[in-house]
Amino acid sequence: MHWESDVTYSASGPGPAIRSCPNPTCGWDAWETELYDRDASEFDCPRCGRYRMSGMLIGVLRAGVHDPADERLLPYLSAYAKQASAAGNVPVLDTSNWRDHARAHANTPVAMKLEKLLTAFRTRSSHLGAVIKIVPVDDAPLADAANSEELLVFLGELRRRGDIEWPLAAEPGSANQQVETTREPVTRGRITVQGWGRVEAPLHAGGEPYMAKQLDAFICHAGEDKTAAALPLAERLRAMGYEVWYDNFMIKMGDSLRRKIDEGLVRSRFGVVILSRAFFAKEWPQKELDGLVAREIAGVKVILPVWHGIDAAGVVAKSPTLADRVAARMEEGLDEVVRKIVEVLGPPRGRASRRRDPPDPRRSLRCAIESGSK
Repeated sequence: MHWESDVTYSASGPGPAIRSCPNPTCGWDAWETELYDRDASEFDCPRCGRYRMSGMLIGVLRAGVHDPADERLLPYLSAYAKQASAAGNVPVLDTSNWRDHARAHANTPVAMKLEKLLTAFRTRSSHLGAVIKIVPVDDAPLADAANSEELLVFLGELRRRGDIEWPLAAEPGSANQQVETTREPVTRGRITVQGWGRVEAPLHAGGEPYMAKQLDAFICHAGEDKTAAALPLAERLRAMGYEVWYDNFMIKMGDSLRRKIDEGLVRSRFGVVILSRAFFAKEWPQKELDGLVAREIAGVKVILPVWHGIDAAGVVAKSPTLADRVAARMEEGLDEVVRKIVEVLGPPRGRASRRRDPPDPRRSLRCAIESGSK
């Protein structure tokens, strides 16, 4: 766990050792605070944010990841840690959970990656028109980008759409013109009026008007569960006045399936996930689930699980983290499932209740007179 080149700093008297060393997640220099009572360390890294990691996982990562699949996950582990840290949390990573956290960010739809990056820039801006600093290598995890090259593609797309002005010219002699020896260039940009509006309203993928209508729920399901569970649930919620993303309702001939699904994931407040044996056996619905999990990083509940033809043991065997959530069960009946979902959704926003004024007696008398004269 210790590196010969580490420089250790200790407070006077007993206390944790703080040192500068390579971050086991991304390899960049970071501050490490050893937590001896927990066999863990806390890292503070410009790329990954602030997070804690068990001593066992530190040893595994520093020894080198040999599985190519695990190696591909490491950039997305940085994404999980950085976004949790940005939300004010200090995530704890160990050998049992790091892959699940990383996978949730590895399959984020592109439309949602753009939304995340624009939202991060909005948070960084003190006001409309404010110039912000952009460091591609450090900001890539905020958008679930694998590296700075992918982030530059996202920056170019945000610029093409008119959401940001980037890159802005640096002031002569400023630090923004300099390239540090171990980091990438610091660039500058700012959010446009249109980009500001995209953050304040849900994104609408596909280049359509940015002030798109937000949806209440995205129905995530396997095709085998369409007739028995997904369709009845979607139709019932729609009949009650809720805006529901369901493939039969939203996808028309000639549409891009991937684009429409990305759009639904981005625009929906909640994701109703119908968990079944067929769901866990298929890759496509689980990618949709990964997109929803990525949105829960800030601690906001998004996923509403519904068990269909599967018990707790079946869910635990496939996804222990999903099994820990309170879920509705189709075996309880459609009415009960809808009731539990509606408790979370709240009243339909498109059907505001209208107060009916008592009838005006003068108007009633006038109508009676006019009717009698005909």
